[in-house]
Amino acid sequence: MKPEVKRIITAICMVCLMLIDVKAGNDSWYIWLITNNFVGVVIAFIMFSAYPFKEFVRPFYIIWSILGVLGEIGAYVFWYTHQVGHIMGFWITVPINIWALGMVFFKYVEKIFITKEMKIRFAKWEYVFIACMLLMLFSKSDYIWPVYFLIIFLMLWHSPFSSDDKTVLFRGILDGILAGFIVLQGKAFLFKNYGLVRYTGAYWNSNRNGALYLLVMTMFMARILLLKKERESVAGSDEQPERTIKKLNLRIIANLIMTSVMSAFIMYTGSRTSLIGMVLITVFYYLFGERRIAKNKIGNITKQFLIYVVSFVIAVPLIYFPICYLPLIRQAVRTEIKNLVKGTDIPISISNEGSVKLDEALDNMVLRYLRSDIKADDREDILETDLTTEAESDVEQIEDEVIASEETPYVFALESYPDDGMNYVVEYYFTSYPERGKGVFFVPRKWYSGITSLNVRLNMYFALIYNMNLSGHDSSEVFMVLSSTAPGEKVTWVNNEQNFIIHYFYDYGVPIGSLFCILIIVSLIYLIRMSLKGKAESFAFAKFYLVFILTGLLEVVWIPGQFVFVILFFAPLFYEKTDRDSIPMM
Repeated sequence: MKPEVKRIITAICMVCLMLIDVKAGNDSWYIWLITNNFVGVVIAFIMFSAYPFKEFVRPFYIIWSILGVLGEIGAYVFWYTHQVGHIMGFWITVPINIWALGMVFFKYVEKIFITKEMKIRFAKWEYVFIACMLLMLFSKSDYIWPVYFLIIFLMLWHSPFSSDDKTVLFRGILDGILAGFIVLQGKAFLFKNYGLVRYTGAYWNSNRNGALYLLVMTMFMARILLLKKERESVAGSDEQPERTIKKLNLRIIANLIMTSVMSAFIMYTGSRTSLIGMVLITVFYYLFGERRIAKNKIGNITKQFLIYVVSFVIAVPLIYFPICYLPLIRQAVRTEIKNLVKGTDIPISISNEGSVKLDEALDNMVLRYLRSDIKADDREDILETDLTTEAESDVEQIEDEVIASEETPYVFALESYPDDGMNYVVEYYFTSYPERGKGVFFVPRKWYSGITSLNVRLNMYFALIYNMNLSGHDSSEVFMVLSSTAPGEKVTWVNNEQNFIIHYFYDYGVPIGSLFCILIIVSLIYLIRMSLKGKAESFAFAKFYLVFILTGLLEVVWIPGQFVFVILFFAPLFYEKTDRDSIPMM
């Protein structure tokens, strides 16, 4: 396929993965199960681009495609006749995965055993990856996504992409992240009213939205470096270097301004984790990207940073207006069209009544990032803590520490739960997200750290660490149980560790958790080493890893369909050492 076609295919696939991420974060469990199961299908289309299109228009692959269509129809009929929600994700997504990944697998068989054009060689780190994923599968945990990712990404890493192809793929990844952001934020501008002071954007959760903005910010930084490397290359080879350099300079400034805009968006989310990530990634960018890759001087870096700061200060108040007023304008236009159709003449006015005011948003930015006990939004109806009389003697210390935090805790009598007398039993709910219900977990008394927005997380960590083992836990052994808001109905919910390291240690066991962490750390070190040698692709993926690590340490447990998690597995495509400096034309 032509490079332009490969770039477009990759960009479209990145947009699809970002849409899967939104579904994974916003919809009910069986919907996100279905969308997560399309990760392999989307990535298969990227692998298709490694081969000429005509190679798939052959009898064998046509027959395989027909079988795939019939299999998908049969799966849908089976689900439709049974009408069981929890099997829909399996029966609807399995045939299309078998078809898509099967196309790639058969192409491998053809190239390796029939035409003998390819040989499979595994890098040393791949053996660690294979061992880690297989051990996850055979641990006590009943998750099957590790083997799914094992199949997908082993195929991706060994697809016959040349060095030039990988450069095109990298361009497509950056283009896709930009296009995906435009789609998601454009929809949020039009359909998401600014009713909560912590802006949620395309998601229902402001922290997930902050992670998206942080990822997009790193993408703009990567584009700046690539444009600077392109500017260096045209200085001596272009027929009109001054004109070309001027255009590149304007594009560099535009991308620099966009990094400031993304930083301003992060401030509106109120996500402290995203703010910390923004600061650390910006420092990392200037120390490694500007100094080592772009080889910029301190004076030029200072000027660039001042442009970033000034743009950020201007962008913070300006962003308020599209966030607040674009949804109102859309609603007003829609109402006006309905009036015209009905023949009514009702004057339409645009009022931000009920929306968060600019001064409230700005005040929250300051208070939110300076205090750990600030309310999650501007509502006044935060419920008070409920303490039973039986528990008062045991929880007097806890009662004194309860404040109006994001997580308002309930504490009940120890004798209400099976307990060995060594734990506090804490029940709490999220005031910002009442649909989550109430959570119950046991905190070892000697490790109990109090109840604030931060300490609730620490209590969860201590409870999980206390119950870790070598073989992991299955989904029925969640340490936290949530009560449904429906009277008398009890439901279990996945562990909300908000820390991906503790998640792997608890779910899969200490040995596998250690192995997974080693993979992450080694990959990050390797990417930084390649970055110091001037590899822009490696630098970009090192920053993506930082988004994954920083957000995963304090905010979320990454699940297979989340974009930041999936994007990590593209980094090994760029582990290959080459003598060239990649200079993608942006």
